[in-house]
Amino acid sequence: MTAEKKQRSYRFATEAQWKACISTRVDGDALRTGAIRPLAPFAHPGVLHKASGAHAPAVTRAGEILWADEQDALYRMVDGDEEPMRFAAPTAITHATRMVATSSGLWVLSASRHALESYDEESLTRRLVVDLPDVTLVDIASDGRDSVFVLIEDHDGCSAIRVDHGGRIVEMIGFRGVSDPAAFVFLRRSKRFVVQTDGRQQLLTAFAAGEEKPLSG
Repeated sequence: MTAEKKQRSYRFATEAQWKACISTRVDGDALRTGAIRPLAPFAHPGVLHKASGAHAPAVTRAGEILWADEQDALYRMVDGDEEPMRFAAPTAITHATRMVATSSGLWVLSASRHALESYDEESLTRRLVVDLPDVTLVDIASDGRDSVFVLIEDHDGCSAIRVDHGGRIVEMIGFRGVSDPAAFVFLRRSKRFVVQTDGRQQLLTAFAAGEEKPLSG
């Protein structure tokens, strides 16, 4: 007695059955032109909001989108509004290369690159300043919760510190073998740092959280 063979494929008896299969969750308009792409998720279409020299975008916990422009203004886009609100803002915010929004406020680097500053999200009043005079602050990144990581460089090389919502340094992370850092990010799900260098070749180096040695490959 032979074992019954398991069916490992589908048999389409008609052309209509075949077309129904290949067009499932596929954009029909694109399919008629010979292209195959998935249906876009249900959402409002994107709208372009122009700002001169827009930079340092950030998303708050409430889903508001913030960005600055070269005219020393801060824009705030609230979900459901057709146009962003525009405010005058402190120089540290409008000249920031990166802005990180946490539940405790907006974090940016000072113009001197020797201090970390936190501002109230609504009033834009400065909450606190974390002075680090003996190092150069390169970039900041969110830890995915309520603290920020700061990429720093000094005579010992490249490393990062974690600063909590009260401005206290609670962790130091070394990045062995990295020189001339330009930017970095923390990937919360995989618990990895990715550091970009600013040499002739802009390299990306990944580190597991808590490890000074870079990941191979």
